[in-house]
Amino acid sequence: MVAYGCTALALDQAFETAGYKVKPKSNDSFDQLRCVIYLIRCAYAHRMACPYWDVRKDKRCIYEIDLKGRKIEIDATKLDKEPFDFPQVGGHKTWHDIKDMVLETLVTQQGGEPER
Repeated sequence: MVAYGCTALALDQAFETAGYKVKPKSNDSFDQLRCVIYLIRCAYAHRMACPYWDVRKDKRCIYEIDLKGRKIEIDATKLDKEPFDFPQVGGHKTWHDIKDMVLETLVTQQGGEPER
């Protein structure tokens, strides 16, 4: 679980480096994905071995994300202070799909080729 948490920290840093701000009120799927990754990063940043959700009021909403045609929904309205677990975001396979989509999108927007 800690290794997966490290990916959240790295993806959040990738978003920051690429200039993506956290915009919880945006209806754009990629903006919502950025916010979810930020929330997961926060869960791990404060307690790596026992992460918990720290969802501030402005980020308590239902996130609807399009993962290349597969829709996922993450309800962050009731997660604040709850222990974090990957089934809350669709499970480990969905997390891998999220990671892959984020990296492909950021690399494409930066004009490069993803490393395999």
